[in-house]
Amino acid sequence: MPTAPSSTEQAAVGRTYAVSASPWSLAEIRRAVADTGHLLRFRSGTVRRPAVIRTIWMVVVALTAAAVLGPLLAPGAGADEGLALNTLIILPTFMIGFLGLTVSAAVASGGGRELLSGEDAVAFPVSPTTDHLGALLMAPLNIGWILQAWFLLGATTFAHGLDALPWLLTIVVLWLVLATALGQVIAWSVESVRRRRHGVAIVRTAGVAVAVLLAWLQLSGHLNDVLDQVPTLELVVAGLQGFSVAWVVAVTSLLALTAVALVLGGVACHSAARRQTRDALKVETQHFAAQPTRARCGGCSCGSTAPRSGGRCRCGAACWCWRSARA
Repeated sequence: MPTAPSSTEQAAVGRTYAVSASPWSLAEIRRAVADTGHLLRFRSGTVRRPAVIRTIWMVVVALTAAAVLGPLLAPGAGADEGLALNTLIILPTFMIGFLGLTVSAAVASGGGRELLSGEDAVAFPVSPTTDHLGALLMAPLNIGWILQAWFLLGATTFAHGLDALPWLLTIVVLWLVLATALGQVIAWSVESVRRRRHGVAIVRTAGVAVAVLLAWLQLSGHLNDVLDQVPTLELVVAGLQGFSVAWVVAVTSLLALTAVALVLGGVACHSAARRQTRDALKVETQHFAAQPTRARCGGCSCGSTAPRSGGRCRCGAACWCWRSARA
């Protein structure tokens, strides 16, 4: 029976995928979102005790609610003086610190956590856009990320009290999303450079340069001047004004920057995916010394199959493989 249409028959139109050259075309986005959903369901289906996962999610939601609402019950929450005022003043610095933590965690993990391991991706390949979306969804599973997010949300409600709900808190939540997306952009870009020739040296040199710059700013007393110029200060001020034109502009800007970060992260992920990881290259190009092989024989002419010592049987006769090796 025929297994393919002939030249006179009209071929059936099958499913077509977007090429990897356009990471954010409409077809590629649909494919990546669908594949990400499949991978999430696949990973959730491998859990042996689903009830435990549901319990963990309930605990996380309860702890998040406690982190947001708990500081409202603390003495002096939302006051115009004391610890609440000091927390409000350094809130923009906390936001910058969260961005730095997100970037460092994503860079240290080589672009982020993956929904599908490299071994499984050989048999079930997914697009780099899917890897990028999966890394974004897996970022909150980092214990450092979730602890700092709880701390930032709690500091917001403690500094501004009930007035922080929902205006200032909305801006802080959107900042968490934007910082995570920006962290993935920087992480995939660094990973793309690291996989190039001399990329490890370039990344390490850049890291040392950033550390030296931060140390110089701290020792010279210019760090506070730099922190006063960060855009998070305008975001906090817009949140303090409540529903206003400044708040709408701040929310719109955060959403737009998040969309741009998603696109740039996908492009950087595609650039990194075209090159092999350093660990894989190291394993494939490593030289292994050959192990010496021992000669074996089926036994001596005397009928003994006992182990030989020095090429001789217990009867004193040399085995044929030992004699041939010496010859």
